[in-house]
Amino acid sequence: AVVSTQSTGREFKAQPLYETEGFQVDKNLSKACTKVVPFNISKPDAYEEKLRNQKERLEKENQDLAKMKEFKAQYPHAIFEEPFVPVKDSRYCKVEEFNLHSERRGHERKKFDIELGEQRQNLELMKKQDEIEKERIDREEVAELRKKLVHKANRVGEYKKQEYEDIS
Repeated sequence: AVVSTQSTGREFKAQPLYETEGFQVDKNLSKACTKVVPFNISKPDAYEEKLRNQKERLEKENQDLAKMKEFKAQYPHAIFEEPFVPVKDSRYCKVEEFNLHSERRGHERKKFDIELGEQRQNLELMKKQDEIEKERIDREEVAELRKKLVHKANRVGEYKKQEYEDIS
């Protein structure tokens, strides 16, 4: 039994390749190889052409700079002509009153401070009145208690008489 399990484990399990007989690859699908061209490192003509182009560009830039530096005086129009005076249109130049937010806020703050001061004064007055009322009620209660109280005489206790001896 052991030999049969080992032999089944060693069997080749891969699928076989398909038959290539009668199957042809289309030659139009395959790409042609690139043509081999020898690599030429030395190109003296290209270097000389590059230098020539650079010199032409520098000369052109120098000419442009020289043109820019030249001073050409223009006709002085401003001296002989009337100066520009803008036309004032009344519909665009209306003067209106405006209120800054800070001014409005200042007025509101003053009103708030006055109201707050009044509230504090009212609160202090109410506290004083409450204190005065409490004191009056306390005095009345004490007076009423005194009226209701009946004074009872307490008996004086009897003690042994103390006798003193003269020490002289």
